[in-house]
Amino acid sequence: MKTILAMILAIAIAAPLQAQQIMDGSAADQELSKQMAEALIGKATDPYSAQFAKLKQKGADVCGLINLKNQNGGYTGFHPFLFSQGQMFLDQTTPC
Repeated sequence: MKTILAMILAIAIAAPLQAQQIMDGSAADQELSKQMAEALIGKATDPYSAQFAKLKQKGADVCGLINLKNQNGGYTGFHPFLFSQGQMFLDQTTPC
């Protein structure tokens, strides 16, 4: 029994964190999506739970709406963002 519990715990710890979700079927290039996820680390409380919507890709830039969790674990609502040159700019009002 202890072995089974230890295996379950090991699997749970080793499992990847929840991935970002695209809420409306819009999409960005897979490599850009990976870079966007990496750019959120350090900018968001829980970058792996980010929700994206209305994504538009123009060359190497991506803009749209992002919904992030706050420190209490609740989503804050969708806000505009711009991903450009490897950096994530949150609450951008610049149209894409």
